[in-house]
Parts: sequence; structure tokens; C-alpha cells
Amino acid sequence: MPLIASSAASAASAATHLASGSPDPAWWAQGIWTSELAKGLPAAFVALAIGLVAAVIAWRQARIAEAKLKLDLFEKRLKVFDAVWALLAASHVKPGEPDQTVAAFYAQLPNAGFLFDDSVRTYVERIRGKLQELQHAAESLRVHHESRPAYPMSDEMVVFNREHASLMDAMHQLQAWFLEQAEPCRAMFATHLSFGKWR
Repeated sequence: MPLIASSAASAASAATHLASGSPDPAWWAQGIWTSELAKGLPAAFVALAIGLVAAVIAWRQARIAEAKLKLDLFEKRLKVFDAVWALLAASHVKPGEPDQTVAAFYAQLPNAGFLFDDSVRTYVERIRGKLQELQHAAESLRVHHESRPAYPMSDEMVVFNREHASLMDAMHQLQAWFLEQAEPCRAMFATHLSFGKWR
């Protein structure tokens, strides 16, 4: 019975407030809160939109930075390949390679170790070893040519011709090795310079 009486009293109080035109304070406060919430919704949506735009911009900037890093790496690797290719192309043409070609190759040797894996580094080091052999053979041939005997029909000339033929044969074998490296060189560098890898 007390509960029923309390409910009736609350209902009567509410009716009295409505009849008098004076709203209940609790109801009034709730209405104000709802109104303020409605006013804050546009600002919340704007903040959310700004956050999404900022996230998209940050993602695109990250992609651009990654693409730039890949491009820089590609260009540095391409310089190593160009130096190696130029050396291979020049070494089988004549015994004495152009100093600029050799200098460019040696300048890229450290980069080959930093920018590629062990297989490429080992291959480039092998080329360096063959280059040194070729340079030594060219120098030996030059020195030997300067010691050419004065008399063509002498025994010394026979020995000279035999030694000269041996030096020339060694030179030709080294030049042939460089000439044969066109396809192995392309295959060795292809996995690191293929455009499909950089997409």
C-alpha cells in the first residue's frame, strides 16, 4: 500500500507541474543535455572526417617514402651494373682497358658489397680477380715484346716466339672469359633490377 501511495503522489505531482506549465527540473535537465548532444554531433563528425583524411594522407606519404627509397636503391644498384657491364664490354676488345672504365669499376666495388647479396658480391669479386689477371697478362706481353731479339733467324727469336705465343694464348683466354660473361652478368643482376620487383 505505501508503494501504491507513493506512485500516486508522483503522478499527481507530475500532473500538477504539467497543469501549471512549470516543467519538472529533472525533465528539463534531460532536455538540455539532449539538445547539447545534438549540437555537438556535427563537430564530432567533422573531427572524425579530419582524422580519416589525416590517416589517408599519412598512409600516402608512407607509400611515397617507400617508393622513393626503392627508387634510390634501384638507381644505386644500376650504377654498379653499368660499371660491371662497361668493364666486361671493354676487356675483350683490347688488352689495355680504358682507365676510366677500370676506375669506375673499382669505385663501385664497395657498393656491390653493400647493395647486393653474397652471390652478386662474389661474382663481382671474381670479375675483379680476372681483371687483375688480364692486366698482368697485358703487362707481361708488353715487357716481353720490348725484349724482342734483333735477329729474326736466331735461336733467341725461336724462344721469343714460343713465349710470345704462350702469352697471347693466355691473353685470348682471359678476353674470351670476359666476352662470355654477357649472359651470366645479366642473369646475376636481373633478380635485383627487374621492374616487377619494384612494383
